[in-house]
Amino acid sequence: MARLDAVVEESIKKEMSSRWVREAPLREASAAAKAAYDAEVAKKLEIIDFFDRDGLLEDRIVNNVYKGRTMSQKISSLMSVRKIILGLVDGNMKAFGQFKSSQESNLGSAIREWLSYKPRDRHLFFEWMYARGYLKRQEGASGGSFPSFDELAGSYQDGKGTITAVAAS
Repeated sequence: MARLDAVVEESIKKEMSSRWVREAPLREASAAAKAAYDAEVAKKLEIIDFFDRDGLLEDRIVNNVYKGRTMSQKISSLMSVRKIILGLVDGNMKAFGQFKSSQESNLGSAIREWLSYKPRDRHLFFEWMYARGYLKRQEGASGGSFPSFDELAGSYQDGKGTITAVAAS
């Protein structure tokens, strides 16, 4: 019986060793994926912390935009607006300042400004961005310094907006 136990034990050790070698790439990929996930979560928590410090999570922020919304809905909406605004500057946070702390603060101000305008008045947001130097002036098809509302293609609903194109005429 002892000999059988030794054979079984040796067989199990051999199988586990072989499995350990086969699964090494999976463990490494899994560790890298977990590290990337953890980094993404940390980044989002840092962004949410900036939202909180800038007062963007308060119920009565601007024009009662968030009245009756859950915290999750507020954060989702703010993340969408943040993504839109960063898209306007091609994802370049340096457009909002030289230092990371001022970049997030200035981006927070831009988010607050975005929320302060109704969709039909969004051109005022673009003027605000130009006035602070966050956007460079370009001639729109209408001859103005920013696209007119009619030149913007996209949608805005429930605090979430998407600009898909600027039409040339």
